[in-house]
Amino acid sequence: MSELTLGELKALKQREVSDNKPPIEESVKNLHKERSHLLKHSKAERSSQKSGPKKSNSKGPVVLPNNTACNPYNPLKFGKKGQSSRLIARDPRFSDFSGTLNDELFRKSYAFLDDMLQEEVKDIKSALRVGERAGAHSLKAAAALNNISHMNISSFSDAKRALDRYKTQQKQLKSDHDIRELKKDLISEEKKKIATTWKTPFYYSTKKVKKMLRAKEEAAIEAALQSSVINADGAGKIHKKVSRASKRSALRHKHVDVVTKKRRT
Repeated sequence: MSELTLGELKALKQREVSDNKPPIEESVKNLHKERSHLLKHSKAERSSQKSGPKKSNSKGPVVLPNNTACNPYNPLKFGKKGQSSRLIARDPRFSDFSGTLNDELFRKSYAFLDDMLQEEVKDIKSALRVGERAGAHSLKAAAALNNISHMNISSFSDAKRALDRYKTQQKQLKSDHDIRELKKDLISEEKKKIATTWKTPFYYSTKKVKKMLRAKEEAAIEAALQSSVINADGAGKIHKKVSRASKRSALRHKHVDVVTKKRRT
């Protein structure tokens, strides 16, 4: 047997060392598996914490988080998909469990909002008067605009639009109030008739009440225009013009009613 050279001995020694150690690729794969296992375990813990409150044992109470809105009257269904699994906040002011809504009491409780609105309208009108008298680019006009800047008004055009919006709103509120009062009177009369004559109850719809209110207003206008006091002193022409305008509006409302009836049929 021939003697090995020094280089062959070194190569043989390195081969023996490499055979005893695991390869590098296998060590990297093992490390990757361990890391992926740890990540999966941590994700499972986080998802279990977010899925919902869990009982400590079968007889213990459910613990709810403090930062979650809860509806105590709806059963909680955790772990299910869809809207039923969500926690819905409940406002006791508009809940059926807080009793029936009393419109009169509600309006009396929030009547201070009407007073605040009246004050805002007064400020807007005074600012517009200052702008008309002193000029839109004067120092007084700038000071007047500054007084109403908290209403999101930065110019006199914004102030005019806010005033028009207030007038439209007041007109609608007055109409709603008249409809509500007329409906209340009709209901009270119907109750009296039912109590005395045992008649069949009749329920007035909002559309029927609006139509009755419009006829009532037109009758009041006609009675006022035909009075001798209003048409005295040469003012008859003006009131004839108003009468013609009221007749045109009545015909327009009648045409709208006919169109709606035809559409229904």
